Amino acid sequence: MLDLVVAQQYRAQVAGHAAQCPQAQSLIILRDGSPVGRLLLDRAASRWHVVDLALLPGTRNAGVGREIMQSVATAAREQGADVLSLAVATTNDDALRFYARLGFCEIADEASASHRSMELALAR
Repeated sequence: MLDLVVAQQYRAQVAGHAAQCPQAQSLIILRDGSPVGRLLLDRAASRWHVVDLALLPGTRNAGVGREIMQSVATAAREQGADVLSLAVATTNDDALRFYARLGFCEIADEASASHRSMELALAR
């Protein structure tokens, strides 16, 4: 039963992401040749949006997320984007602190009851 529920939740998440960001690319994150996570990234011309970043539990708090986000910001800047954006669940205090440490700022007028919008200005 648990496998059925997890599969159903996964399908719902994939469908939701596809509806919100149909151009987003799903990328597998590798570390030393082994998969450690997934990045769902929507790369519009002037604004890149991190739709989802998920890391396996054993790789968290080891600098992997920081490396990924810094690499994404660098690539976005090099491709001419002005902003890197994302949304974080309001209950995910660890992620909110993580993105704030990377320089992301909350966009108050885009917040909802369930998520906070954050942006990183990509100065050139």
